[in-house]
Amino acid sequence: METSTRTESIMQKIREAEDLADVIELMQNLNIPTKGCKTVNQMKERIYEHLLTRRDNQLASNEVR
Repeated sequence: METSTRTESIMQKIREAEDLADVIELMQNLNIPTKGCKTVNQMKERIYEHLLTRRDNQLASNEVR
């Protein structure tokens, strides 16, 4: 699956996730630590930050090629 398509799929799951267990599962699947997060919104923000960082790294690696 293309990186941007996968990222969009994850973003959709984040938007739809309202249950704490769903958000924790997403974080575990992406290997994002939950430590320090006290609310579902904080967890979602951490996932977004992770995805943005990953996207930035992908763009940078494409520029090097």
